[in-house]
Amino acid sequence: MPIELGAIAQLWPTEVRLNEQFTVGQLRQQRSIYPYGIVHLATHAAFEPGAVQNSYIRFWDRPLRLDRLRDLQLLQPVVQLLVLSACRTALGDPNVELGFAGLAVQSGAKAAVASWWSISDAATLVMMIDSISS
Repeated sequence: MPIELGAIAQLWPTEVRLNEQFTVGQLRQQRSIYPYGIVHLATHAAFEPGAVQNSYIRFWDRPLRLDRLRDLQLLQPVVQLLVLSACRTALGDPNVELGFAGLAVQSGAKAAVASWWSISDAATLVMMIDSISS
């Protein structure tokens, strides 16, 4: 994931937060200083069947349940694009894709993109860099 984020940082002005710097609080604080229009989360996520609170995006200090996605405060200011680059997301549940998109919109993001399958970090890197540089 650090390689993926480093490659993205070469394309756009950005702040990369790794490990203990990758917290919900740090993201909110950084966005209050600079209103990034694109938020790219390269982390682990699990989208589980059933109740939305069973699914989460992993931050350093805690998992952020999808029903708490609004805690990211993506409306203040509005995020144009929320990207989730994760290695294990929507395995086995055809309804999860619509659930994530709906939750991303509810969070305040204008649009959302995510990897939806079991994918290696190396393959995610190639996919994400190719999609943003096209």
